[in-house]
Amino acid sequence: MLSIQSFSLPQVAVLIGISYCVVLVVRRLYFSPISHFPGPTLAAATFWYQFYYDVVLGGQYVWKIRELHEKYGPVVRINPFELHVNDSAFADELYPGPGPHKRDKWAWATRGIGVPGATLVTNDHDLHRLRRSALNPFFSKGSIRKLQPLFDAKMDQFIERFEEFLKLGEVIVLNHAFAALTNGIYDAA
Repeated sequence: MLSIQSFSLPQVAVLIGISYCVVLVVRRLYFSPISHFPGPTLAAATFWYQFYYDVVLGGQYVWKIRELHEKYGPVVRINPFELHVNDSAFADELYPGPGPHKRDKWAWATRGIGVPGATLVTNDHDLHRLRRSALNPFFSKGSIRKLQPLFDAKMDQFIERFEEFLKLGEVIVLNHAFAALTNGIYDAA
């Protein structure tokens, strides 16, 4: 008969770690609220599937997801916590608009920008709506229409710059180009 005393501390730690991983995988595969959706088993069990395509292969997961939709259908489980939907018929269900549907953001999904408490990264649904309501006038149709001539002028400059690069046969770094466009609009507004 085995007793706990017959194991060393590192062996116990390894046993606990393995047990935790097994329980975690079983929970994700069989007891998750999204366990009944199709997708690769490894993607449902761990983030390693997504890691491989995004990190090892350099951002190829978006293309792999397209292949997964061809194999599994319009709704695919792409990691332990997320589904990917490739069917516009689900738009009303995914984005229900105003009403009783409340969705708090995941805390881990809003840690990235380094400004805790900012409107963009407010996790609580009701608090986010309260903060967002202060910005709503800036995004009204009327406010946007007032800025339309500015947008048009900046887009013309943007396209001219693309044409210059095309004539010279040079490569343009798109994230720099779009950053310049946004900053140009921001500075002029």
